[in-house]
Amino acid sequence: MIRAGAIAKEIKEELMEMGCNPNTGCDGAAAVAAKHAFDGRTLDHYYKSGRGHGLSFQNLPDYGLVTTSAMVIQKPEDGAHYAPARSLLEGEVSDHFNGMAPLALDDCTGKPIDFDPADYEREGGNMVLWDDVKGGRFPWDERYYQTGPFSDGFDPEFIMRHATDSANTAGALATGHKASVNMMSVNLYEEDVSTIVEDAMKCGKAAGVVSSVPVLHATPGSFVVHSNDRNNGPQMKRSFEKVNPTYAAGTCTGTTAPAPEHLNKMRPGGSLSSQWTLIEQNPNVSAAVSV
Repeated sequence: MIRAGAIAKEIKEELMEMGCNPNTGCDGAAAVAAKHAFDGRTLDHYYKSGRGHGLSFQNLPDYGLVTTSAMVIQKPEDGAHYAPARSLLEGEVSDHFNGMAPLALDDCTGKPIDFDPADYEREGGNMVLWDDVKGGRFPWDERYYQTGPFSDGFDPEFIMRHATDSANTAGALATGHKASVNMMSVNLYEEDVSTIVEDAMKCGKAAGVVSSVPVLHATPGSFVVHSNDRNNGPQMKRSFEKVNPTYAAGTCTGTTAPAPEHLNKMRPGGSLSSQWTLIEQNPNVSAAVSV
C-alpha cells in the first residue's frame, strides 16, 4: 500500500507539472507531452526495494518497513484468507472467551505442541514465511492480475491463504511477542504481555494512542489492551480500564469503544476524573460555547 501510494503521488505530481489535472485530464500539447512521457512505462520504472520515497513519512529519519509472519500453530486452514486463529490452547481463540482451554496436543505424539519459531517450511511449519516461488518475488507481482494456471509454481492464492491480521501484527509491534491471528498483546498461551505503553508508564512517562478509528480497534487497541480475540469486546473493555493509558483518542462506536460505565468514571465526579480528561462531542453544544 505504501509503494502504491508513493507511486500514485509521484505520477500525480508529474502530471500537474505538465499542466494536466490528474482527475479531469488535459488536452492539446500537454496531453501529447503526457502521453509521450508515460508511453511504455511500467511499475518496474519505480523503486522496487528499501524504504522508498514519495510519501512524507518515508523521509522521517527513524522510518522503517516492518513485517511479521503468519503463524500456523495447530493446523493450516485451506481456502481461508487469513492464517488460522489458534493458539497453543485447544481450538479456536474465539472459543476461549469464558476461560482458558486445555493445551493443544500434537496429533502424532499426544504431547503438547512445541512451538519453534525456527520451524518454517513451505508447508507444515509453525511460521509461514514468504515463498518466492508460490508468492512471487514481490506482493505486487504482475501475475496476480493475470489468469493462470502458471507452469512455474506461482500460486495467486498464496498471498491470501497466509495473511496475518492487524491484531497480532500490532501486538507484535507493541510487545515484541508474536501471536496468532485475532490475538492482541498476549502470548501464545493467551497470557498478557506488557506493551510499550505500559512499559513507558511504569517508567513514569505519559503514553497512549491516537487513532482515526475506535480506540479498541485491533491496531490501536493492541497497545492499550490485552485480549485473546479482537472480537471479545467485554474482555477488551475490562483490560482497557486496567491498563488505564495516560491518553487515548479515537472515535467511539460499537463493540470496539470503551464501555459507557468506563466513560462515566472519567466524567466530572467519576472515580477516574482526577486522572482523565474526557473530551466528548455533543450535538447540542455549539463550538463557540464549548470553547
